[in-house]
Amino acid sequence: MAGHAQTTVAPLTNGRAEAEAGVLRRVTVATTPTGFSGTGYVTGFTNSDTLNVAITFNNPTAGLYKLSVGYTSPYGPKVANLDVNGSKSTVAFAGTATGPAFAVSDAGTVLLPQGLNTVTIGGNYGYYGVDYMQLTAASVAPPPKQLSDPLATAGAKALHSYLADLYGTKILSGQQDDQYGNANSEVKYVLATTGKEPAIVSMDLLNYASAAVTRYGASTDAERYLTWSRSGNGRGITALIWHWRAPADNVTTANPSGSPDGAFYTANTAFNFAAALADTSGTRYHLLLNDIDLIAAQLKKFQAAGVPVLWRPLHETPGTFFWWGNQGADNFKKLWQLLYTRLTVRHQLHNLIWVYSTDATPDAAWYPGDAYVDVAGDDIYQSSATLDPNVNISGNWTARRWRFVALLLIVSAAVQPRPGSSF
Repeated sequence: MAGHAQTTVAPLTNGRAEAEAGVLRRVTVATTPTGFSGTGYVTGFTNSDTLNVAITFNNPTAGLYKLSVGYTSPYGPKVANLDVNGSKSTVAFAGTATGPAFAVSDAGTVLLPQGLNTVTIGGNYGYYGVDYMQLTAASVAPPPKQLSDPLATAGAKALHSYLADLYGTKILSGQQDDQYGNANSEVKYVLATTGKEPAIVSMDLLNYASAAVTRYGASTDAERYLTWSRSGNGRGITALIWHWRAPADNVTTANPSGSPDGAFYTANTAFNFAAALADTSGTRYHLLLNDIDLIAAQLKKFQAAGVPVLWRPLHETPGTFFWWGNQGADNFKKLWQLLYTRLTVRHQLHNLIWVYSTDATPDAAWYPGDAYVDVAGDDIYQSSATLDPNVNISGNWTARRWRFVALLLIVSAAVQPRPGSSF
């Protein structure tokens, strides 16, 4: 929401504006439990975006600020929609215990102009309370340019360096397109609508797993995707994701036929990968290895073509909706490390930039480690996404690896020229 239409201006004291001083839309001020900042806190939020608080404040100095939100979340982890001067993102709230009922959450780094600004909070995964918003002057440190793979190709190093140089200053547009080369290609639609292609195109290798190959036969998706990677003199950035269909045990209550179609969802498979990892001589462990070998054969096509890849497997933990996130952090990290080691060591794949993406509530306990990750960030599902380089330059990821925001809905209005063109 654009903030400057608000008539009520909340005092900004030492960078803090109290939520109760904002404009309340179908929410109320409460004074219990105690421990809040100011004269109360705002409560009554649900999953509806129409219940929100809009805090308009007068910022004395334009610049980059760390935005924090004081909150209470007695019903466990929650996520609130966050709107800063019309630019949309989210802020995650960890559950708060009785007693220390209030906590603070990092909402990212924002570039704010001098004068009136508005931060609006509400909706998404509701039933939390908002106490205040806090601004702290910030700066963006350049990220490291060292990849985890010491044998990384020159192309992978160059792409990583290019992205690092843009960090904190620009946003590259991206588009998921599993239909590139077909009539209903999203990239072709973006090009026809805007006259430009996205800088990054992400494509899914979900048809390369034994369950899918057994059901549908060999796929030619990788060849279709490579036509985009090679186009424009190869100036576009290729990203690959893998919705890994579990290799066995896919008959469940939700999936009585055992179809591999949605066998990346926990509900559609009974595959116990923790047990498979624990039994390295067992059949199911070797099923994991076989699937990794299948995906390696496709990734080698990109390496042979000289294409560096933003490789984003095993995404959206600590969420449990995918099978690789359903058996705890330790087992997830073992699976990630197995995948990394087999692809880089056994299959000598060195064109990969390894991207670890959490869901909207990152947990450092799930982080595979700097030796296995090059870029870390969030998958954010935003119903009305606005890509704005002033918002979410950095966020709640605090590991050494720098933050990569993977917005699942990218709008064509944000399309930028492909790398190599002028910005």
